[in-house]
Amino acid sequence: MGRAIEFGFGRAKNGTEQVGVVCELVEGDFKGKQGVWYGFFNTKENSERAFRSLMYLGWDGVDLTKLTGLGTKTAALTCGEETFEGKSRWKIKFVDDPESDGIFMADRFNPEQTADFANRMSGLLSEFRAKRPAAGAAKPPAAAPQNSGPQQAAKSDKIPF
Repeated sequence: MGRAIEFGFGRAKNGTEQVGVVCELVEGDFKGKQGVWYGFFNTKENSERAFRSLMYLGWDGVDLTKLTGLGTKTAALTCGEETFEGKSRWKIKFVDDPESDGIFMADRFNPEQTADFANRMSGLLSEFRAKRPAAGAAKPPAAAPQNSGPQQAAKSDKIPF
């Protein structure tokens, strides 16, 4: 979760009009870390997404010159590292509804649609299960490592949230 602390409007290198909003994470291991979210106004869909994201961050939805209320609400932020023109930086990729369960789909199934989906998948699921040991079945023991000393962790560039 994060809160907006600063904003500005301008153009990207390709000429697309945009808003940049500096947000600060307000909870978790990265509390206090800041990043920038960019909203774009090059299509109707992107503009509406930008308006919605600004409103999740508290904007009252009235005046783009002032963004009154921005920063008064916390929003769900999806963050990560991005490489652009050879430079990597940490950024805010998405600003979403803080009341959301975090599962974003264009068309989320209702219970009847979920049941229909499960029914259609039952044959494939049965085939899949037949190829795998049952849940809880004993697994063969893992081979002992050749070197019992410290092992280097695999490199990961994923941010843990």
